[in-house]
Amino acid sequence: MEPSLVVVPMACRPKTEHVGDDPSPSEILQSALKSYASLSSYTDTGKAIFMITTGGGTTNMTTTFSVRLAHPNLYRIECEQVQLGGITNHGAVWSDGNGDFRMLDNFTQKMRDGINALSMATALSDGASSTIPGAFFSYRMGGGLMPSLETVLTRDKDEKVGTTDCYVLSTSPNPRNPYSKTTIWMGKRDHLLHQAQGLGLNSVTTEIHENIEVNKPFLKSDFAR
Repeated sequence: MEPSLVVVPMACRPKTEHVGDDPSPSEILQSALKSYASLSSYTDTGKAIFMITTGGGTTNMTTTFSVRLAHPNLYRIECEQVQLGGITNHGAVWSDGNGDFRMLDNFTQKMRDGINALSMATALSDGASSTIPGAFFSYRMGGGLMPSLETVLTRDKDEKVGTTDCYVLSTSPNPRNPYSKTTIWMGKRDHLLHQAQGLGLNSVTTEIHENIEVNKPFLKSDFAR
């Protein structure tokens, strides 16, 4: 019988680099990406709020999600999306080491690999299947709100997300990007993402990550359907 414990617990905080008293935007982002890469596991819950403005006014669509990640290549993202008109969709993507799968309502599909599965869940999760998993697994994938190291960022005034003191970084508007401007809130102590916001032509997507826990031991069954 294979061992059921698949993640060795580490320190309760991510490994972070000291970025000085007045770090630059690139130093803050680089430290955050290194923090995610240093983790053995990550879990959170949250929500993504999509607001679109048309001639008829402003409409909101909310997606709630839970994210569970561990090395090597173990993940489970569950989401519930209340669409325009009140229709609710349920979905999940996961890998417990025996393949990559996507489930939408009651239909389950085997995916090619982890990047494929997480990318295919981007619409239903409103980007949550890409934002943190991409940083944790060092995947280069679109659809999320985590900037890459090549992104030119500016540092805005520091703010709190809940009780967490955060650095605030933003991109310059780019008409070729579906999110013409992205703003991220990175925790000053844990160097992890607590909130992100993407501005489109007539829309705003706000992604909030709460109940963050890192380096917890998990069982393979924690990632199975």
